[in-house]
Amino acid sequence: MLSNTNNCIVFNSIAYSGGTIDPADVTLLTNLRSDNNSDLVTNYYQRAELLVSKIKDIKGHTVQTWSFYKTLYIEDVLSSLRSNEPDVAISKLQNAVTSIENELNVELWIGGVSADAYVSVCQKQAKDVVTGDSCLVLENNLNDNTQVSITGITASRQSLVTLVSVSGVRLTCSHVTPLALEFGAYCHARDALNKNIPIMDNGEFRWEQCVEVSNNGLGFIYNLQTTPNSPCYAAGDLTNRYIFTQRLTSINEV
Repeated sequence: MLSNTNNCIVFNSIAYSGGTIDPADVTLLTNLRSDNNSDLVTNYYQRAELLVSKIKDIKGHTVQTWSFYKTLYIEDVLSSLRSNEPDVAISKLQNAVTSIENELNVELWIGGVSADAYVSVCQKQAKDVVTGDSCLVLENNLNDNTQVSITGITASRQSLVTLVSVSGVRLTCSHVTPLALEFGAYCHARDALNKNIPIMDNGEFRWEQCVEVSNNGLGFIYNLQTTPNSPCYAAGDLTNRYIFTQRLTSINEV
């Protein structure tokens, strides 16, 4: 996939910010795209396309708009590339996309589970799951669960945390992964400490307190798409011991 004015924040920030385009920077960015995991690249373009459209609608396709984003985010990404730190550049770009999503209140499937986490039903690690595999999802009544097919998969590199429940159910996931909570609320994984979270433990569903949230550096995460009405799926660091992640529809952040 090639960058253009409709699908890439970096492209617009360089091409339309009013400055001189440095061919060396273009080469660095092209190499960054070609040298990285295709799922990660696809994930960036899917998210960036929505953001570019909203930026143009809200702020306008102007030199001032793209200068703002170049100064705030893209110059820092380029600085890491010029220092031969591509992994750092990727992390900065992922963080920039997440920050802009929050700024513009763009509703996306965010976060996800570690590449090594096991997915319920199919019992594959997330990195091995394919479209058509099955998983368990939590219903909107917050008590029942259903087996559904996975309809899409996206991957990205994000900051990881490991959640541990009071009985030892564990899940490593992105720090911004939403978690459904009791009474129709949700929080991000990084904020789950001392909250009751939904788990499936060897076939038994219950709500259980999260007693530990530990940082685990950067890593690849996979987000599974199921159905819009039941997006809250079960996965865990061990088979048959799962935590449900992703928020349900019409619930509020705490």
